[in-house]
Amino acid sequence: MQKPPISNDFENFAFSPLVGSPPFCGSFRTSIRSARFTRRNDDGTHSQKFIDLGCGKKYLCLNCAKLEQEKKFQHYYSIFKSLLSKFPKLQFVHAVFTLPHDHPLHVEESQSSYRRLQFCVTQTVLKFWPGSGSILVLHNWSSKNPENAHIHIHALIVCVSDKGILLNPWVDIADIKKFYAKILNYSADPVIDLQYYKVNDIPVLKHRILYCCRYPIVDFAEQERDGLTAPYLKRIEHLFGFHRFTHIGWFSNRILKKTLESFGFRKVTRDSIEGWKFDGIYILRYNRFRDCFEDEFHVQVPLNIISQNTIGFLNSWYELDAPFRSGYG
Repeated sequence: MQKPPISNDFENFAFSPLVGSPPFCGSFRTSIRSARFTRRNDDGTHSQKFIDLGCGKKYLCLNCAKLEQEKKFQHYYSIFKSLLSKFPKLQFVHAVFTLPHDHPLHVEESQSSYRRLQFCVTQTVLKFWPGSGSILVLHNWSSKNPENAHIHIHALIVCVSDKGILLNPWVDIADIKKFYAKILNYSADPVIDLQYYKVNDIPVLKHRILYCCRYPIVDFAEQERDGLTAPYLKRIEHLFGFHRFTHIGWFSNRILKKTLESFGFRKVTRDSIEGWKFDGIYILRYNRFRDCFEDEFHVQVPLNIISQNTIGFLNSWYELDAPFRSGYG
């Protein structure tokens, strides 16, 4: 079923009932999605602990957006840092491809527009950095004012081939603009920004990775608004159900693990810490008669042990085999 067009009337659109809601988990849920951990005690009994995973609405909830942002950042940064330890002379490129405001894809903004832009950027990156691995992240908002449209894609390009051969990152910006404009079917000069990073630029690279992983609600919350506004909700409407993060080259999900293993990396999953073992995802529902949350087996969970912090428990990352250990850095 085709999605109906978005109305220009701020009082009549899909998320209009949420206008004025605080951007936190409590505004969007009646139950708690949690990770359960168990631990065997010295006396043979078992204890359990629930870690709140939030409401999961990462475009509406600041808590969940920050958790998702940190999760993606830790994953990407561990890979980039391990690559730099393996290839000391490795360079990265941060390219920003903007969709012109007068382009038809921008004027008639939709998820189809986003997919077309992703295709154009993918073809451009593959042409000028062949053999590389790249992360593409779509942003459709202005960081200075998330209520305003500013559709662009951040590309983090790793200039090494899947065979471990270092690639030349330097390209002519005029050539890139010419090709990008042609494939985008745009007659004017498009806006493309290029930045190059080496191993001694780790702090700057770290900042760029974190910025690419941002969610619009994080920028919106920095405006110190009283609650969600209609212009912001309309700005993010097309992002729901859309895959903003794409991976191309050897960074694609299909061959990433195999490529990193060929570099000598191993995947690390922390599912146990301080004796607590991960035991699955559970839905906790509030029981107003007992004033507590319960799982499906009606096990009571005291409110004071529920905390919103999954970092260090459920994340996976990559590291170079001993003696080097990347961790999170």
